[in-house]
Amino acid sequence: MTRGLVFLVVIAAIIIILSLRPSLLVLDTVSAQSNRTFHVTGTPLPATLTSPAVFEGGTTNANVDLNLLTIANTDTANQHTVTIEDCQATPFILFNTYPLAAGQTWIIPLNGTRFVGCLKWSADSTAVMGTIVGSR
Repeated sequence: MTRGLVFLVVIAAIIIILSLRPSLLVLDTVSAQSNRTFHVTGTPLPATLTSPAVFEGGTTNANVDLNLLTIANTDTANQHTVTIEDCQATPFILFNTYPLAAGQTWIIPLNGTRFVGCLKWSADSTAVMGTIVGSR
């Protein structure tokens, strides 16, 4: 085989391995050393505050540190509201029925912001989608 073909085979193998085991891709080396990285990918936000299921299994029903949060309103005609908070007795509320314009996407770097006890989110429409990268 030529070197170019070998290179393509190696890249294809890496892509296949990462698609089967995304936890092998360490996105945050500091968090990955002490905690497990988790992902929530393109999930519609529920109507009531709920901890989302994570790609690697389980939920965010524990202390979680968020590195990146993406919220997208896929409804191009209507504004919707988003609520995101943790589970303390007096919760840390990142957004409280905060308006998200029609068709708008937020990409929010949170740099390891801790949500104590859990992370819960909701929206007034399932057209609002969320993606999270964090550690627990």
